[in-house]
Amino acid sequence: MHPIQLVRGQFAVRPLLPLFKFMDKKLTIYASIEKGTSPIREERESVVKQLIIGDAMHELASTRRILERLPEEQMTWKPHVKSMTLGGLATHLVNLLNWQAAIFAYTEFDLSTVPLRREPLGRREDVLEEFDANVVKLETLLAECDETTLGEEWTLRNGDHIILRQPRAIALRTFGLSHMVHHRAQLGVYLRLLDIPVPGLYGPSADDEGK
Repeated sequence: MHPIQLVRGQFAVRPLLPLFKFMDKKLTIYASIEKGTSPIREERESVVKQLIIGDAMHELASTRRILERLPEEQMTWKPHVKSMTLGGLATHLVNLLNWQAAIFAYTEFDLSTVPLRREPLGRREDVLEEFDANVVKLETLLAECDETTLGEEWTLRNGDHIILRQPRAIALRTFGLSHMVHHRAQLGVYLRLLDIPVPGLYGPSADDEGK
């Protein structure tokens, strides 16, 4: 089983469990405040971190579902001369996890120090294997960080040019996850043009409705 392969419908609930526990503990927390001890900050930090991790794992699980549909015989296909190939786009999605990990591994990331494009992976098995390994790496970094780390400033630059400077948690959502969702949507269009069934991500797709 890969790191984020969960039963359908189960994933959306698990990241919210800390919220339910938080609500159940409110009376206990209020009572402890009156006694002079307050775990509110600790509870809030736990909830914030769990929501950030839950959001990331949900998007990563959805991304893997669409990567599972890659047709190996079409990995060199592209819809337009200016477009990436199918394999190139899938490889870029996998590589974005390295960039997401860099948000928590370093204080800044300089795009001028890494290749703009890497050699595309040619097999679906290789794409999924590297994707899963990168998910484990990102999960480990997220598990090790605290709310202070999530709020620390992170910089994305291209040489001397500053592209963005944001708290790590926001950079993960914008530069990391939203960036990934953008290219994942492109991949969905590729699959549609190749007449490959597209999985539903935020609800059933036209292919899911036909089942």
